[in-house]
Amino acid sequence: MRQVKADAADDLDRALAAGDPRALGAIAEVFRIGYYDEPDPFMAHAYYFAASLAPNAPIETIPWTGTGFLRLTSGNDTSTYYRRWLATTASSLDPAAVAESERIGATLYANCCGGAR
Repeated sequence: MRQVKADAADDLDRALAAGDPRALGAIAEVFRIGYYDEPDPFMAHAYYFAASLAPNAPIETIPWTGTGFLRLTSGNDTSTYYRRWLATTASSLDPAAVAESERIGATLYANCCGGAR
């Protein structure tokens, strides 16, 4: 299991370094569910915010939404999907933490994807 997690982290790092904004959303999921450690709503919010800055795209561009129940609850586009999770993660943070998390998210997006919307 440790090797699987290490391989997944390496894959996400490569995708992020290549400027793939989907990596931001995937990392947000990792923080939200606590894949490596305890769930971290602050960092999940930062990465969801970063992912939400990418140009809107069809929901199918997010590989983990699939075609089942998650797809039905995700909306038809990436913007709807990330807004949903931003609201969820923000609800567990105070306003100052939300603002700081979003500041970090904007930097993450700029570093990953050039910052152009």
